[in-house]
Parts: sequence; C-alpha cells; structure tokens
Amino acid sequence: MFKKLSLQYRITLSLLTLLLFSFVLIGLISFYNFRTQNRQYHEERLARKENTVVKSIDHEIRSRQDGIIDSNVAVEFVDYIHTLSGINNLDINFYSLQGELLLSSNKKLFLGKGLPIELNPVRLDGIIANQERLSEELLVGDIKYLSSYQVIQLPDGSPLMILNIPYRDLKEKYQRDIQVYLIDLAKIYIVLFALGIGLAIILSKYITEPLKHLAEKLKEVQINGQNQKIDWRVKDEIGLLIDEYNSLIEALGKSADRLAKSEREYAWREMARQVAHEIKNPLTPMKLHIQFMEKTFDPKNPNWKAKMKDFADTLVDQIDTLSYIAEAFSDFATMPKLMKEHLDLKQLAKNTVTFYENEGVVLQSDLTDASLFADKNQLQRVLNNLIKNAVQSIPDEREPRIILVVSKEANSYKLILEDNGIGIKKDIANHIFEPRFTTKNSGMGLGLVMVKNIVQAHNGKIYFESEENVGTKFIVEIPIS
Repeated sequence: MFKKLSLQYRITLSLLTLLLFSFVLIGLISFYNFRTQNRQYHEERLARKENTVVKSIDHEIRSRQDGIIDSNVAVEFVDYIHTLSGINNLDINFYSLQGELLLSSNKKLFLGKGLPIELNPVRLDGIIANQERLSEELLVGDIKYLSSYQVIQLPDGSPLMILNIPYRDLKEKYQRDIQVYLIDLAKIYIVLFALGIGLAIILSKYITEPLKHLAEKLKEVQINGQNQKIDWRVKDEIGLLIDEYNSLIEALGKSADRLAKSEREYAWREMARQVAHEIKNPLTPMKLHIQFMEKTFDPKNPNWKAKMKDFADTLVDQIDTLSYIAEAFSDFATMPKLMKEHLDLKQLAKNTVTFYENEGVVLQSDLTDASLFADKNQLQRVLNNLIKNAVQSIPDEREPRIILVVSKEANSYKLILEDNGIGIKKDIANHIFEPRFTTKNSGMGLGLVMVKNIVQAHNGKIYFESEENVGTKFIVEIPIS
C-alpha cells in the first residue's frame, strides 16, 4: 500500500513516522529520567527534613539548663513537638527507650489499626544497638508508610528517646508528579506534532512540486512541437534532473529538425519514384503504338484514316491518364489553403448522401443545429472519399448498408461512417493513411492521405475501427471552435 501512494504522501508519512518515533523515544527517556530524578529528589528532600528535625531537637535539648530525663520528655516536649511538626510539615513521634509511645504530633495515626503504640522488641533492640537511622515499611489500612527511627541523645552521649518520622508512601506523590509531567509533555508534543505535520507537508510539496512540473512538461513533449525548458535556478539534485531535461529538450529539438529534414527528403524521393512509376505505365503503350504505327503505316491503304483515328484516340486516352496522374499528385503535394465559412454540417452531409442513395447510403442525425466554421469544399472531399471507399469495399454478392451519423460532443462534431464491407486486415491497419498504399486494383493510394491532411488542417482527428469480413467504421472529429 505504501508503494502505491504518491511520492509526496510517502515523504510526508516518512517524516511524520520519524517525528513520531523521535517523540516516543525522547518521551520514554524523559519519563525514565524524570521518574528517577523525582524519586531521588523526594528521598533527598525527606532526608534533609529529617536531619533538620534531629538538629532542631538536639539544639532544643542543649538549650534546656534544667536538663531533660526520659521520665519528663512527655511534659517537656508537648508543645515543642507540635511546633516542630508544623515548621517541617511532618508527623513526629517520640518513643521511650522501652519502645512505648511518649508523644505524637498527630495522634490520629494511632487510632484503630494505625501505627503501633509500642515498638517491636526486635526492631527496638536493633535501633538502640546500632545507634543509627533505621527505616521500615508499614502498611496501615490501605496506606503504606516509610517509617524512620533514630536515637536522640543527651549532650553527654547517653540515649534519651527514639525519634520516629512516618512518611506517607511516596508512590502516590510520584504518580501525581509524573501525571502532571506527562500531561505537560503531551501538550508540547501535540503542538510540535502539528507543526511537524505542516512542515512535512510544506517540505514534501517543495520536493515534489518541481517533479510534478517536470512530469507535466514530459507529457507535453512532442517531437515536432515547441517544447519549453524549465527554469530552476537552485543547484540541487532536482536542479540536476531539470538540467538534464533541458539538455534533452535541446537535443530533441535538433534531432527533430534533422528527422523532419530527412523525412521530407525521403518523402520527395518516394513521391518522385511513384510519379515516375505512374508515368511509365501509360508511356509504354504509347511507345508501342507509335512503333507499330511506324512499321505498318501505308498511305495507299484505303483504311489508313480509320487506323490513324484509332491511333490518335489511343494517344489521347494515355495523355488523359498522364494528366489525371499529374493532377492527383499536384493536389496531394499542394493542399489548397482553407477557405473557411459558416456552414451547416448536417446539411452538407445530407447533400452528399443524396448522390449515393442508390448505393445504400443513409444519413442519421438528431441535430437541429450543426453550425460550423470550416472549409465546405474540403469537407465535401472528405465525405466523398470516405463514402466512395465504403461503397467499393462491399462485395458484389452483399446487400450494401452504409450509415453516415452526424453527432455532437462537448466541443466537437463527429462524423461516423459505418459500412458492412470486407473490413481492413490487422496486418495492414497501420498503413491505411500512408501515401502509395491502396487495397484497390487501381488508384494511387492518395485518397485517405488527403482526407487525413484535410481533417488535421481543421485541427481534427480521424481514426477507424474495423472487423474483417464484417465492416469498417471511420470516425472524424472536428472541433467546433
């Protein structure tokens, strides 16, 4: 399916596919980096907050002159723990060295099946023994907590209590941040993709437009026509292609001139050969008659006048034949200039068919107006020649049926002459409109050539359809304007 698309669509789709693939790849890399950095950021942020809380408590302990003991922590820090929690936006809990809850900034955490009021003995021993920060994951209802523990010491280094900071599961915050990030990224991608579509269309059109122009010019190339070069001043790959086209057009023009000259010379040689051949045919019997007359002429013969008359008649007939040959070739060599006038094509066809009614020719047309500006005499010759050929193509044993149809298309008139003759064989169909070619026993094969020249002089065209032993249909199209 991709190969069936035009080059412009393939370029556009390729660019958009590449752009989409780039977006996906960049998005995945960005998502992975964001997720990693976001988690690291929150973990580092919580660690900084926890460190700040520990330092604040240590400072508070050192600022107390009366000293603090484990038994009065609940009294001494009851107000301070709430202040510290509000400043750092954290839930803070104090446990005794025996693992009992002393104070909490948020007692709701311990309601029902909340956080434990007493620490696990194993966990407690590990905290006191290591004297380092420890953490564990706790599931309270449907909420996960990352609970950190750290021993708070007195200025002399002895343990005072255990600090507990329960962090709500960070996954929810990760997901919320990632969701916001993906939404913002999607908005940017939509804008960029829309711009990419526009850029891909403009770029593909920029690439394919000169190629389309070149294709249109190639369609218009004619061997004998005035082929125009393409002006492309950019020296890129397309410019090289167009330069080659311009070079070929220039070379084609020179080749066409040489070919036309060669064809003219060949045509005149063939014409001279044909004229010589046609003239020799009547000259031979004329020569024989003169020689015979020279040998047998006897003025004393009482029938010499009759013989002389026969001899003169024979010469006159051969001279008439020569005159006919000369006239036919003259008409072919110099077609008369078109003398255009306003005429009714249907009426012209009707008048022509009248002369051939006895030959089985009929006219069919539904036109009420067939106005045309053309050469009446030349079109008359076209109709006469085509009808004569149709009449002569019908065998003697077959009932003739020749129909001339006059119809009107959008911008032209159509003359369709259909017969039920012997048809045209496929092996000679391509030579019908060539000079010298004829399927008749007599004639010089110039009739259809003159017909084609007349039709082309009217900017029209002529072609035919034929089936052997069934009949032939000649179609003539003449533009209205």
